Amino acid sequence: MSNQSDTGTRRLYFLVASQFRRRIPRWNRAPAREKIPKAMTVSALSELQIDEAILSITQSSWRKVAMVILKVVDKLGSDLPEGDDRYNLVAKRIEILVRRGRLLAQGDLTKWRHSEVRKPD
Repeated sequence: MSNQSDTGTRRLYFLVASQFRRRIPRWNRAPAREKIPKAMTVSALSELQIDEAILSITQSSWRKVAMVILKVVDKLGSDLPEGDDRYNLVAKRIEILVRRGRLLAQGDLTKWRHSEVRKPD
């Protein structure tokens, strides 16, 4: 008898638990923010400087993302993090500018040599 009562108790527990889970409100309905590693974080002023450098280099004609990244890194130099993080940071800023509509893109932006960006007309 004890096995049947244990089984019944377990079934009841899982039934109640599944109903409770359905009633929990889902607070996180907004799209997930992209997580940028701490080594790549900069102040808001630096983000603005990076955005301005990107926009000053891009033109109304299509340019490879790899070339834009290299020119921005050359222009800003030591203000950016060390190593590959500097290139990844500029690439993330380009993706953000595209999402905000300040740049147009064609191709997969994660493939820098196979995608292009330009300013809207």
